[in-house]
Amino acid sequence: MATKSKYTKSFVFTLVLAASLVPAAAYADDDVEVARKAFTAGYAEEQAGHYAAALEKFLEVQRVKDTASVRYRIGACHEGLGRFDRARETYLSIEKVARPEDKDVVASGAAKAKELEAKLGELSLRIDGDASAARVAIDGTDVPLQNGQASAFLTPGEHRVTYEPKGEAAVVTP
Repeated sequence: MATKSKYTKSFVFTLVLAASLVPAAAYADDDVEVARKAFTAGYAEEQAGHYAAALEKFLEVQRVKDTASVRYRIGACHEGLGRFDRARETYLSIEKVARPEDKDVVASGAAKAKELEAKLGELSLRIDGDASAARVAIDGTDVPLQNGQASAFLTPGEHRVTYEPKGEAAVVTP
C-alpha cells in the first residue's frame, strides 16, 4: 500500500509541475506576440521620424528578445535623436547578439558606427605611472583602461573627465 501512495504522490507532483509550466509557456507566447507588435509599431514610428516613441517600443522588444535587428533599430533611433555616441555604441554592440545569418546587419551596423565617428570627437587618455588601480570616468561613466590608456568617442560639447587613483582624491577636469 505504501508503494501505491508513493506513486500517487509522484503522479500528483508531476501534474502540478506540468500545470505550472503551461501558464509560463502561454505567457512566453504572449510576450513574443506583444514584442512583435511593438517592433512593428516602433518601425512605423521611426519611419515617421518619431524617434523617441520608436526607441521606447524597440527597448520594450529588447527586454523580450534581444536581436541584431532590434539593436540596429535602437541605434537608428539614437542617431535620429542626435545621440551619436550612443548610436555608435549600439551599432557596435550588434555583434554581441548576432547569429551567423545576421552578418549583413553586423556589417551595416559597423559601417554606420564608422560614419558616426566623423560626427564625434575622440578623446584619448594616457595615465602615467601605475594605472592598474585607477578609475577613469567620462561624464560619470567608467572608461576601461588598457595598459594605462583609454579612448572614447564623444558628442561635441563640454564633458567631465574624472581620474581617481587608488587611495587618493578624485580629480575632475572639464
